[in-house]
Amino acid sequence: MRGKANASLDLARCEELLGSVVAGKTGEWTPLVALLAPALLSFATRSRSLGHRRSEDDCSDVMTAVLERLKKNDFRALQTFPSWREANPGKTLEDWLRIVTDRVACDYVTRKARATLLNTLGQALDSGIAPARTAMTDAQAVRELVEHADQELPKEQAHLLKRVLEGASADTVARETGESRDQVERRLRAAYARLRRWVDDDASAA
Repeated sequence: MRGKANASLDLARCEELLGSVVAGKTGEWTPLVALLAPALLSFATRSRSLGHRRSEDDCSDVMTAVLERLKKNDFRALQTFPSWREANPGKTLEDWLRIVTDRVACDYVTRKARATLLNTLGQALDSGIAPARTAMTDAQAVRELVEHADQELPKEQAHLLKRVLEGASADTVARETGESRDQVERRLRAAYARLRRWVDDDASAA
């Protein structure tokens, strides 16, 4: 990816096309994308938000997500650039795009961590084995799932979910609650299904 990190923008041409798109000439979006994509990939490659384990697929996914965000809701994000530049004298379109890329990269990492964590929980439910603590290393993802569970799930389901995230097995939770293992697993699967819908809906709305 090192060679791609040197991509630069033709700022004058990009701003010309951006202005046309914002003015309603949506046909100019395609040539604007052709100019933006290499630079956005470069920004993603160097974004600290992706961390040191970033892959080429991660960078490509972030680039695509940035373009989707810029296009979403009739280019609403693009429409904020002129006012942003007025409020930030001396800053350029490239500075703005770097900020957008970093924000998208941060969201991408969070969603990926939540999805990975939820997949780990799903595998644990299927196997009947508590997830290893090494799989629960993303503290933010764990915290977000727990917070959402507290807000959206029945109290019993939220408690069971937190115990599993702490590394408890279904048998351990059954002994603690006085329920059968089957009852515990049914509650856990119901909690998992609701969290799965939340994570999937959040990803599709990004």
